[in-house]
Amino acid sequence: RNLTTIWTNLLVGRRAEQRVNKPALQKFLRMSFAANRPWNQIVYDLVAAEGNNVENGATNFLIAHLNNDALPATAVTARVFLGEQLQCNQCHNNPFNKTQQSTFWELHSFFSQTACVPRQAVDSRTGQQKYSYTELVTNTAGGPIFYETQNGVMRVAFPRFHGESVDPSPETNRRATLARLMTEGNQPQLAAAYVNRLWEHFLGRGFTPSADDLGPHSPASHPELLNLLARQFIRSGYDTKQ
Repeated sequence: RNLTTIWTNLLVGRRAEQRVNKPALQKFLRMSFAANRPWNQIVYDLVAAEGNNVENGATNFLIAHLNNDALPATAVTARVFLGEQLQCNQCHNNPFNKTQQSTFWELHSFFSQTACVPRQAVDSRTGQQKYSYTELVTNTAGGPIFYETQNGVMRVAFPRFHGESVDPSPETNRRATLARLMTEGNQPQLAAAYVNRLWEHFLGRGFTPSADDLGPHSPASHPELLNLLARQFIRSGYDTKQ
């Protein structure tokens, strides 16, 4: 229950929105933590989720961040799960961690097919249409997305994650592909980000000043220990309780 509270606040915040079904998200998290589901499987479900946000609580994570053409969804996914601060790269290259503007937009391209649709039902007493639930859907968009550099030059971005390009055709479910790339196999960044956050939770301070910020610009205080724990976490099958 405690982890559910912590991760609900991290994923969707404390503020309630009509389109976000927080109880359904909390149920998904609570059952996942109680069953000790591997962390990479939980992350996959949150990033790749589709459908009714009452029946599939995992959908509420992205539904909460699909405003402004899903730009917040891109930034929050990188920050919460990977410890990457990419929001500054939306507008320019980041001078502190040397990441390029294209990095943000290549990741954002994975969310270009994603939309949330409010569904209506008829009130049996009044006969009026009323909000019933929100559905997270995947459209069949294809090709690149476009962004503008600081000097006004238009660029294109295709889906690309940590150096791996993805087929940009409409047949590709980009978000499911991103979820797989983030969570399958040995993913040291996913593991290190979770270890860092859990260390901060139990000991009051992570290996970095901010648990959401890993990288050469924010070196770990004890890099050997962080790497050891991340490797052990991966070998355990992302076993949170262990």
